[in-house]
Order: sequence, then structure tokens, then C-alpha cells
Amino acid sequence: QSLLRAQRKTLSPALQEALEVFVDEEVKHGAMFRRLLQTTSMERYEKSDFHFYTPGALGVRFAGLCLQAPTLFVAWPWLGMILEEKTITYHRAYERAANAQQQNGGAELDGLHRAVHRFHFLDEARHVQLESVLIEHLWDRAPQWLKGINRPLLFHALGQYTRPRDKSVSSNIVRALVAKYPRLNPHLDTLLDGVRDLKNDATFQRSI
Repeated sequence: QSLLRAQRKTLSPALQEALEVFVDEEVKHGAMFRRLLQTTSMERYEKSDFHFYTPGALGVRFAGLCLQAPTLFVAWPWLGMILEEKTITYHRAYERAANAQQQNGGAELDGLHRAVHRFHFLDEARHVQLESVLIEHLWDRAPQWLKGINRPLLFHALGQYTRPRDKSVSSNIVRALVAKYPRLNPHLDTLLDGVRDLKNDATFQRSI
């Protein structure tokens, strides 16, 4: 929305229309996943969209600045593309697991989660293409000094995923999983070590 307001005169009609559809679909996706979280874990998400990750005041302010100045934080299409691609990966993992369970028997994946990820996937494949266009429009045209400022910002933004720490989202999810399934408690330290070691896992880093 900020990009549309800031550069409406310089954007082609086709790109303007694509961005307007993109914004509408992202609002829909947010509502869809919020409803999913509240349906499956109301005690965690009744009053907030955040549980495993709680942004600090500085992070909230910085995110607000980036949203208000999309032509200054020109790395955001890269961040968006990476996140869009990972959601596609999650959808495919859900489908592979569901198909394997149908063939081999056993407990089925929750149908609601599978359906939400499938509907999300239908839009995200197109969103990745739009992110590519935005990279050309913003990143490729940016001066080198602006790219130099944005690279460490992007590196930091991806840190929760690429370099998980003891208090990262990944570690918090592992602790919640162990709390739900106490039989995993003897393996908690091993699981947390595995999360921390991802920063040194070449295969994992190449997958990003």
C-alpha cells in the first residue's frame, strides 16, 4: 500500500493492478491464518497474533519505518520472496505427508491445516512472480550505497530463521512440542542443540 501511494505515478497500470490484488490477498491470508490459529489454540491467540515470537518495541518501530518507506528499505521484496517460497515448501511437505499417510495408514494430518495451506499456496505461487518484478523495480534500480545499507538489515531480519538461538521462534516451538508430548523430554537438549546447529548446517543454509 505504501509503495502504491509513493510511486503510483511511476508504476505501470499492470503493476498497479497486480499490487492492489496482492494487498487484498495478503489481507485475506492474514485473516485466514489468524482464524486457523484461534481455532486450534484460542488460549494462545485470543488476544494477540503473537505467541512463539513477540517483537520488541524497537523491532515494531523499525518494521513501521520500513512499511512507511518501501523505497528506502528496498530489500523487502527479497524478504517477501524468501517467505513466500518457504510457505510453498510447507504446503508441499503437508501434501507429501498426507499422501504417504493415506497410502500407508496411520493418523491423518489435520484437514483444516492442510486446507488452509492449500488455499494459501494457490495465491503464493503467483506472489513469487510478483516479488521478482518488485525486485527488478526496487532493488535492481537502487544505488549501491542503498543496497549496502539494506544487506545487513535483510541478514538481521532472516536471523530468526537462518541462525536460531536459545530464545528463537524455533527453540520456543521445540519447547512447546516437548511440553505437549512429555515422552520427548529426555531428548529436549538434543533437539535444542539441533536447532542451534542449523546455523552451521550447509545443507540447511543452501535450502534458504
